[in-house]
Amino acid sequence: MLGGNLPDNTDWDLALITNDEVLSIDQDALAKPATRVSQQAGPDGRTEVWVRELTNGRRVAGLYNRSETVEDLMLDRGQAKLSGKWMARDLWRHKDLGASDAKLALSVPPHGAALLKPAPARN
Repeated sequence: MLGGNLPDNTDWDLALITNDEVLSIDQDALAKPATRVSQQAGPDGRTEVWVRELTNGRRVAGLYNRSETVEDLMLDRGQAKLSGKWMARDLWRHKDLGASDAKLALSVPPHGAALLKPAPARN
């Protein structure tokens, strides 16, 4: 449900609410809730990492920065229940982030979030 005047949307607004990669997460048939796998409290707020299981064993991870400063958040293969080399796709930016064999660090702006879809790396 949106509470704005749709004809007044900017191109950015429209891209946000019509992002097919993000909408597919919302529409996933498994409909399993996310689980918090990491939480850090600090003087400026806190950061959290949540992972949700999707159909066919896939996963999605939300990285949240509630602090007043840019924070480097980590997603590791254990949290995402992956083994071996893996990669992640940034669903907001439609961008593959490259392969990792352990952890992926991502700078998240103050009061920002990242939505990542980890998967086994392609050889």
